[in-house]
Amino acid sequence: AGVRPEMTRVRVLIVDAEAEFTGLVVDRLHSWGYEAAAASDADEALAVQASLQPEVAVISVQERPARALELMGLLQAADPALKVILLLGRGAAGAGVRGMEMGASDCLPLPLDLGVLIDSLRAAVSPRTTPGP
Repeated sequence: AGVRPEMTRVRVLIVDAEAEFTGLVVDRLHSWGYEAAAASDADEALAVQASLQPEVAVISVQERPARALELMGLLQAADPALKVILLLGRGAAGAGVRGMEMGASDCLPLPLDLGVLIDSLRAAVSPRTTPGP
């Protein structure tokens, strides 16, 4: 019998200061077949990015929107192919607009609906088809 090639698991980085939140999201992503890791701040996120090499970063934008957008820029500078999904807390709509201008794939409201996150992750990593001329 032939060996069936294993599907490549999508690698996801979750960035939020709340360890309980990131732990829950990472556990749920693992159960859905994703490879996921959490970071609580920018330094940790950059270190995890270097080791995990995620295809998608999910960044929480709450108390310090400017810092979250700065982190988004740093992660994208290290890997221009990285897709970013922003999680927007109350009052962070302006940061969401700026994040989309910076190339974020999506912005999702907090509290997070995990089903919506999965849909957004699938859309972020699916190959984009462009119409012909």
